[in-house]
Amino acid sequence: MKILSGGDIAKEVKGINPQFIAVGYIGKDWHRYIDIDFVKEIIVSPTIGSNPLAIKEIINEIGFENVYFLDNLHAKLYIGADRYAFGSFNLSVSAFEAERGLTEFGCITNQNLEQVKAFFESCKSEANKRYETKEAKEKALAILFEKYKNRNVENFDLLVNLAKEESIEKNLTVNDDFYIIGVRDEAHYDEELVKQNNERYENVNIKDIEHCLKEVVTVNRLNYADKIRLNSWVLQVNFDFRETDVERYHWMFVNSIAHNVNEDGDSMLICDNLSPTPKLPPIKVKDAMPNRERITKILNMDKYKPLFFDIMEDESISELYDFEIATQLSKEFKKEYYKYIKNEKKS
Repeated sequence: MKILSGGDIAKEVKGINPQFIAVGYIGKDWHRYIDIDFVKEIIVSPTIGSNPLAIKEIINEIGFENVYFLDNLHAKLYIGADRYAFGSFNLSVSAFEAERGLTEFGCITNQNLEQVKAFFESCKSEANKRYETKEAKEKALAILFEKYKNRNVENFDLLVNLAKEESIEKNLTVNDDFYIIGVRDEAHYDEELVKQNNERYENVNIKDIEHCLKEVVTVNRLNYADKIRLNSWVLQVNFDFRETDVERYHWMFVNSIAHNVNEDGDSMLICDNLSPTPKLPPIKVKDAMPNRERITKILNMDKYKPLFFDIMEDESISELYDFEIATQLSKEFKKEYYKYIKNEKKS
């Protein structure tokens, strides 16, 4: 038996490659702590505490038939092929990241593995009695979405509302993080290079490449393209427009990334028409002057200058740029935005 506590929990639990999971709650960062390729079945409580977007993502990965709902589930159990972990930790960042402030405890062992598997099966049986059909589970998830929305009125607009995106294919998973990029020039690319160097477009006629690419932004590959995740939103801040102009801020959903698209070897963030994209961006910026003003006030803070290193004539800012810092600043921007809205409601 191995005792787990603090920062060791995440590494150790992921190391057993859980195949069967039973937890009370699932958070948006679940994918950081388990390898979904190993997961066969998961039981979760579809109640406040679980992130409905996270549950939806897992359903997209392993299918609704392998996700079970049990309202009163409080166990935290991760069963691998030859051992299992249990303790106080749900499948969430607050449980697996020691610096978040929660004191968690548990252990990994191979003792009584068959009894543990039997307990999992009993939980599954109870879940099947409570939610007998796929339709019953879909209804429970829809209710959780509504509860989640009602409890997060200020920041729900920052989430892609998958529950209402009927036009999106069911297997599309949207990353919760978004990125902020400064832009000034039009994208520069060669259609032949886009076709030659990227498998996604090898079957697209060269004459149709431009039509296929709905929106594009060329970026330095070293700084961006191997790091921005697919199916993520990018907020473009166009410095050719005044700060409150409608054209100043523009969302692009990145469903493709192409490399070596011009003679400089740049990469290109792309929204093409070869796969579905969500309609609802994280924050409304078109026809929403108050939002543009909020965004401007936040991004004008000095700490956000490194986000726009590549379009500012300031070497000191360019030297500050690091993608990890940029990612953190994008997350801080979301928090600042939430805070801004809350303060406005109080005043």
